[in-house]
Amino acid sequence: MLLLYELVVYISVCLLAVTGGGRAAPAIAEVRLTFTPGPCSNDTLRWNRKTRMLEICNGIEWVGVSGCSKLKGSKSFPGASCKDIQQQGVEENGIYWIQPPGSNFPFQAYCDMQTDGGGWMLLYAYKHRKGTKYDLVTALPTSPDGYSHQLLNNMGISTGWTQELRFYCTTSHHNRVVHFKTNNRNIIQTAYDGKKHFSVSDCSSKQTEKLTGHTAHLPDATSHIWGGNHQTVGFTEFPFYRGGTYHWGIAPRYSRFECDDYANNYNYDTLHRVFVRD
Repeated sequence: MLLLYELVVYISVCLLAVTGGGRAAPAIAEVRLTFTPGPCSNDTLRWNRKTRMLEICNGIEWVGVSGCSKLKGSKSFPGASCKDIQQQGVEENGIYWIQPPGSNFPFQAYCDMQTDGGGWMLLYAYKHRKGTKYDLVTALPTSPDGYSHQLLNNMGISTGWTQELRFYCTTSHHNRVVHFKTNNRNIIQTAYDGKKHFSVSDCSSKQTEKLTGHTAHLPDATSHIWGGNHQTVGFTEFPFYRGGTYHWGIAPRYSRFECDDYANNYNYDTLHRVFVRD
């Protein structure tokens, strides 16, 4: 039995190549296309998730229908945020083009469209391999297994745009997982300028929400935040920790990468991520 699928495509002013005849589409229109799955054959339509383009088969190969799709997340039609794109029904994690308020140009960002409702933009991603030591990198990570971070101020994003932060880390040193989110404005401000704004009380259970998979002592166990030498480094080094016991640490200059543990775990694999959502 051959199944039929229906796809809704939003289009801008262009020629409807899929209908022929050179008919002009309205400025904003909704076109419903019914097509069948299967190999490439004449006039078969498909949606290519990787290229985010509608494609038509010319009998030999799939050809993109350029200029006729208006689905947010492309360079020519960026979303205002990962959440904006996700709210259109996009469910696949990956790299999308976005242009938040205040930003002068669109840029590519990694979006988590599935966790805790989706719509999260990756801001920090440090996958540390045991026994290695590399300096931190200032750049927006485009992979959840990347090695870089960026501040929102550097991206021209308007203050107040971010509504939530999500923290995640794991280590091969133990099985505990840090996974929580917060809408605390003091912690969020640090994502903008990298400076010290929050206190120990901002990391309490009243200010944070544990998410799926969270088994760690942090952030509830937090008894200290940055010392005097760590007040302009964002969420790297040791922004929140319990002294000599449980640390969030991204600090190659101290030969330490820590996730709910303490020093001497430099020779373990670690992964730290921070996401933002508007």
